[in-house]
Amino acid sequence: SRRQPLLEHTRTVGIPQCEPGELRFPVQWVLRGDDGRSYAGRLGSGELRPGDEVVALPSGASARVVAVETFDGPLEAALAGKKTIYGFRGDVMGKL
Repeated sequence: SRRQPLLEHTRTVGIPQCEPGELRFPVQWVLRGDDGRSYAGRLGSGELRPGDEVVALPSGASARVVAVETFDGPLEAALAGKKTIYGFRGDVMGKL
């Protein structure tokens, strides 16, 4: 059988079930700028707000959310299902 191309797989891969409110954010793009890194993708579950502390799994590295944005501008919070860009200080990705 023929395997699915990686790009198509990233568009259709399921996100594992988690506890209600638990953060799941599969990163689709990493954006690097002079003032740090931002991560873009669709929030799978939970919500993120500027000031939230998050942790990357499985490394355990932590970071603080400094911005939540879309191409239309900044948001006070991002909810599951919304395509967004997150700016972080530190390394990252699950909510502490």
